[in-house]
Amino acid sequence: MKKKYFCPHCKCQLNVGNDIIFTAKKTNGEKGLILASQEVGDYSVTKDPLFTMQKGDHLEIICPVCHKNLRVEKINENLAMILMKDEKGVESEIYFSEIYGEHCTYKITNKKKIEMYGEDSHRYNFWGISPNYY
Repeated sequence: MKKKYFCPHCKCQLNVGNDIIFTAKKTNGEKGLILASQEVGDYSVTKDPLFTMQKGDHLEIICPVCHKNLRVEKINENLAMILMKDEKGVESEIYFSEIYGEHCTYKITNKKKIEMYGEDSHRYNFWGISPNYY
């Protein structure tokens, strides 16, 4: 079994093949689909060339199935969260930056083990706040 990624709201699977599918909305209201690598710490993204994003753009990351915002404002207004089940069926929360070009991901397993990925992961310190486990 490969890794599977799910929306924390509707629990629908978000990955197809080697990509996780999201709807992204820019602050000007423009929307597009983005395909993100399912490897934690790999920040490659595929998108329509007409959906332009600049480094530093703040995106609203949305579930393409239920259309709910994946932002976790209780923790930080720049972070979104999805759920992951690994090859062994272990579930983790994956928090990642909504700032395009910012390389920052956190993997929380069993509500206590925290792994940090990306050169920008030092920017966010939300460990003093209890994450909202769904």
